[in-house]
Amino acid sequence: EYALEEIIDQKSEINQFKKLLLCFDNDETGNALTMKVAKLFRDKTFKLQLPGTCKDPNDCLKQGKEKEFIDAWFNPVNPFEGGVISSASKYRDKAKEQPTMGLSWPWPEMDAITYGLRENSLYVFGAGTGVGKTKTTKTIVNHIINEHKEPVVVIYLEEQADKTVRSFAGELIGKDLTAPPINDKNDPEYTPMRDYTKEQADLAIDQICDDSMLMIGDLQGRKDVDSVLEVCEEALALGYKHFIIDNLTAFEHKQKDATAGSVQAIDSTMKRLGTFKDEQPVCLILLSHLKRPYGDRKPHEEGGSVQITDFRGSGSITFWANAVIGIERNTCAESMDERCITCYHCIKNRDVGYKVGSRVYAMFDFNTGKLSSTDRRPEVKEEKFDYGLGPKKKPVESDEQEF
Repeated sequence: EYALEEIIDQKSEINQFKKLLLCFDNDETGNALTMKVAKLFRDKTFKLQLPGTCKDPNDCLKQGKEKEFIDAWFNPVNPFEGGVISSASKYRDKAKEQPTMGLSWPWPEMDAITYGLRENSLYVFGAGTGVGKTKTTKTIVNHIINEHKEPVVVIYLEEQADKTVRSFAGELIGKDLTAPPINDKNDPEYTPMRDYTKEQADLAIDQICDDSMLMIGDLQGRKDVDSVLEVCEEALALGYKHFIIDNLTAFEHKQKDATAGSVQAIDSTMKRLGTFKDEQPVCLILLSHLKRPYGDRKPHEEGGSVQITDFRGSGSITFWANAVIGIERNTCAESMDERCITCYHCIKNRDVGYKVGSRVYAMFDFNTGKLSSTDRRPEVKEEKFDYGLGPKKKPVESDEQEF
């Protein structure tokens, strides 16, 4: 553990080398450390494969395997390559472990839909502009930290870090600390969640900072998937396993083929994120904007239902995500109560397929700034859905298409 922390602290210096050769002890601990370090320096790391049963270079000398060690030195292997066929008995004990529920969601009704927030899982939320993606993530983070006492790493690509800290401090005390305070109850804009003092805000911010439960990914302006995964790999090496990434649309999607389109680049990004969650015991929550619905469909900002085809690069999201959840809210409703009801619509579920189509509802409370489960339902109006039989002429995907 200390060796890994030291390597992370010196990462920028180590990264200056074009090729890295790893030779930790040839045992369970050493091999696990090799993989953790290799993931910090992908594409430049090689493993010195010690001969036979040798535990370390000194053991090679003791066993008279100097020549084999020299051969291994000049012929290192890629730690990520290679595979073996194994008998099912190799996995007997692991297979006998009973499945368990993951951490609970802030909305209890969601637990049965996904079996909770589980490791090796990627949850993708999508919504129209201003519908409530970021508020949703902050509600989830606040719940994980305060109910489960688990730290969370947040990577907000469209929000300043100081605002992120202030907003989470507000979640802690039920105040909107990102809005100017209003302490006069006669003010027409007065709401209890904006009634706070500087002392209250400072104490909440100090608590958030001192608890060290909220970790912020500082990308220093970078927005590519390599930088995001670099933060995730380092955090994982230090023991963090819950990650919020907001949002997919803000990524700078790199592509090796200059002729490939933006959708292919997003597919590549999703593959990187999906592979990370498959290889590691992590829980990833990813946010995404949506394409504008076409035809006679209701706009998402007016409470229109989210469909899987509304996601840019939807094929890759469908493949890699364990669950895809549309956030639906009518931001244009005449009634304020109606505008405050958010629907979480499960539109893809790899682990609990029969729960696809399930909906969970939450209500925003102006008194506390909380987004909590509710029995209230938005007014339902008839909407035309596209099941592949809609308008024949569909807008063509392009890099300039709006989300």
